[in-house]
Amino acid sequence: MRALRMVWLYVLVGTLTGGDCYSGAPGKSGHYEFSYEDPTLFGPVRFPPLVEGGARATIDASPTGSGCGNHHPFSAVASSDAAIATFAYDGNAITVSTGRAGTAELQLLDDTGAIVDRVDVRVEAVAELGLYRKSAGLLAGETYTLPITMYGTTGVELGGERGMLQATASGSLAVTSEEGFLATTLQVTANEVGEGAIALAAPSGITDTISLTAVGETAIASIVLDPRYPPTYDADHVRWTIHTVASTAAGDPVFGAKCHWQLSGSSLSLDWERPAQNLADSSASEDSAFRLGDRGSFTATCTIGGAHLDVPLQR
Repeated sequence: MRALRMVWLYVLVGTLTGGDCYSGAPGKSGHYEFSYEDPTLFGPVRFPPLVEGGARATIDASPTGSGCGNHHPFSAVASSDAAIATFAYDGNAITVSTGRAGTAELQLLDDTGAIVDRVDVRVEAVAELGLYRKSAGLLAGETYTLPITMYGTTGVELGGERGMLQATASGSLAVTSEEGFLATTLQVTANEVGEGAIALAAPSGITDTISLTAVGETAIASIVLDPRYPPTYDADHVRWTIHTVASTAAGDPVFGAKCHWQLSGSSLSLDWERPAQNLADSSASEDSAFRLGDRGSFTATCTIGGAHLDVPLQR
């Protein structure tokens, strides 16, 4: 997966203590800190790589120092190498558009054209599309999520993905995209039983594919408790949580497979259940929780197609 090639812009990350006003990537003169303005960014502020060839983002430059007042105003911006990245300033925010590989500076200029502050940017090749698996089975008639995160040669998550990743569905599948700054989340719908694939393409010609097989409930041949996640009992809430995996006769786990539960005793009730619908999850297990009203031994029976699993529960 690290054979992929694409170029991305990396703005060096740093942390300054500029009071409680801001924390971001520090400028070389120490007058400003920089962050990307994007509603999908959460947590610590940082500057991840941006895809080459026309990726766009908005940059906020915030003053540092006591009180975070603007003691070093700027009125224009410049790039030390416009072939790598170009910058524009509208009096409010800085926008960046990426170019080829290399290193450049974002420069803040005052009214005389002098540099007020600057920050290094660097372009590096993409090493990997964060595709967790190359194939999967799933239940037909459902919609699934497939987040795609891109990584650079140093293993850093890449940003600026909006509109930069193309996804095409074939066979029994349909796909739409929810574009974010650090990831593109695909919504994959298995319209009917059959084979299909999602082909991924990046602007530099990098491609990858995930093959998906949609099946009906009649294809489920076995149901087992997920060996990686044993059943757990919450005494405070008098609740058991179990994790079940449904598979075909070939032993392939099926995402989206949902138990039809039969419960012994009126005091045993299904609290909630969550079929596995994120294709990036490590397991295709469905999570289900049961409340026990009375003390004693009970049985929850999962049925999917012709397969059954009895799960003993006790309070």
